[in-house]
Amino acid sequence: MGKYDIDMNTQYHRLAGIRAAAGEVARLRTVPAPDVTVGSTTITPFERVLALRLGPTVVVRRRPWAVAVSEADRVSRHHIPDVTRMAQAGIIFAALLGFWALLKEHRRQQEA
Repeated sequence: MGKYDIDMNTQYHRLAGIRAAAGEVARLRTVPAPDVTVGSTTITPFERVLALRLGPTVVVRRRPWAVAVSEADRVSRHHIPDVTRMAQAGIIFAALLGFWALLKEHRRQQEA
């Protein structure tokens, strides 16, 4: 399968159902950065790139995704957890839960 036996080559993933008549609206892909070699160890960082095309504007979001460590005959992949995304999801969930509780309390007070 090439240099990375765990499918770490550049991958293009088209987001299903998000297409415009003029072409792609969104593209999610995994992109390798330049290799870093120290001694016999080679480290290749990878990032996920989301590109949204909104008319003449293109919005790009990049985030670290993984690193591939190559030593002698071994290649291992180490995922990089996106702590910021987890924190954002937790904050949004807490806000929605709080809004739902306030709405439920408001409706209970109106019924009484």
